[in-house]
Formats: sequence, structure tokens, C-alpha cells
Amino acid sequence: MVKPTVAAILFADKIIEEKTNKKAIIGTFDRVYSPSFPMQPFPWGIYLALTGILGAVKFSLILDKPGLKEPLLRVEGEIDGKEEDGIIEIPMNFSNFQFAEPGDYTLKVFVNDNVIGTRKLVVRIGAFPPPVKQG
Repeated sequence: MVKPTVAAILFADKIIEEKTNKKAIIGTFDRVYSPSFPMQPFPWGIYLALTGILGAVKFSLILDKPGLKEPLLRVEGEIDGKEEDGIIEIPMNFSNFQFAEPGDYTLKVFVNDNVIGTRKLVVRIGAFPPPVKQG
């Protein structure tokens, strides 16, 4: 039996899909800062890589946080795996996305209504912190 698995979940400023089917993932992050909420709308993307999928399956993605009445983001569709050890890449870009409040959000990836992976996205009040010096 083939078991769907998440190979990658990345949050980024932008995902570019080239004519050669290569993906360019620009500006990855795991946290978002804003001086106030609701924050100004901004563009961003999610890159998913899934494996262990053979044949057509139902796919969904939900971004949520405890206390919200409705998920902040819901994407649903169908994907079709041709080889069980193949990678299915799903690049998604969103424009004018807005977080109404700070908190710890969780992105959940579902295949056939089963959670196969999660990723935390931290949203905080404040200015983006300076880069950490290496060395």
C-alpha cells in the first residue's frame, strides 16, 4: 500500500514555475511580523512536495489557528500521482493576503481527508528582527 508523505512545505515571498517545470522558491520564511493588526495585505506563496501518491486522490490545504471560526485559507482539489516514488510539486502564490491577528498558525496538508503533514507559521507584532550574525 502506498502511503502519501510530505517531502517539503515551504513558505516564501514567491514561487516561480519555469517553462522547464523547475521551481524557484524566493525568500523563504517561518514567521511574519507586522507593526499592527490587521496587517497590510501582502503577496506570498506556499510550496508543497508530496510523494507516495499513486492515482487520483483528493487534496486539501488548510491554514488555521485555535479560536478562529473559519480557516484563514482553504485550498481543495485533486492530484494524480503517476509513480508511487515520484514527487508531486504544488506551487501556490497568493496576492493581497492578510492576517487579522497575531498568533501561531498551522498549515495542514490532507490527502483523502487524512492529515499527512503540518507546518507552523508564526505571526507576531513588531518589526522584522535583524539577521543573526554567523561565526
